[in-house]
Amino acid sequence: KALTLTLLGGIWLFFYPNTLYMIKDYIHLTGRKFYLYQNGRIIFNKNLLLWYDFIMNSLFIFTGLFVGFVSLYLIHQLLVKKYKKGISWSGVAVILFLSSFGIYLGRFIRLNTWHIVSNPLMLMKNVMNSLQCHTLIFTSMFTLFFLMIYFFLYYLTKLNEH
Repeated sequence: KALTLTLLGGIWLFFYPNTLYMIKDYIHLTGRKFYLYQNGRIIFNKNLLLWYDFIMNSLFIFTGLFVGFVSLYLIHQLLVKKYKKGISWSGVAVILFLSSFGIYLGRFIRLNTWHIVSNPLMLMKNVMNSLQCHTLIFTSMFTLFFLMIYFFLYYLTKLNEH
């Protein structure tokens, strides 16, 4: 049973960063002009297609993040049952750090989860070559961002206990 849970947890961990990776989809809106200059004044763009794209992207991103955080919560609860509270929170932090590093690898190195199976040697080489200062800064920024969201959602579920 423990071996099966460990194997399933490893598979989950390999695919988990994909839920958080969706946050990068906001990049597709960066070329859009949400505001315009007219007669020396700033006015918001009234193009409904622009706002539709923003709402749809946000809906998909929030859904992906929410489902990802729910699955992290379930893993967190398994860790709490097996280990002490501090160790389980450390596990959450490590998972979010590895996921943030996965986002970096996907966005900048253009790697994806399937490279684990399809080309593991190339994957390891690229991972090792990516270990630089800006990688650590990017990964740390996103880790803190995701930790803040997770803390918020976690303690929101605990409101009835207080």
